[in-house]
Amino acid sequence: MTVRDQQGASTGLQSVSLSTTMLDMDMGTDTIELASNTHGHFSGAGSLSMTGDWQIRVVIHTLDGKIHVTTFSLKNQ
Repeated sequence: MTVRDQQGASTGLQSVSLSTTMLDMDMGTDTIELASNTHGHFSGAGSLSMTGDWQIRVVIHTLDGKIHVTTFSLKNQ
């Protein structure tokens, strides 16, 4: 994951995490802490364990102490 500001420049991030929740049945929530590389990119490995509707929550902590959260849904087929 790469986060950019409104001008398209990389931003200073402290940490990024993703949480996955299966919406079709109660399976709990898994969280993946993404690792940073030296170029401002964050990456990590995980899997959606079954087909169906999933909610993905992204939490970004910036170096200035702000927390940014977004949530989206996707269908794993």
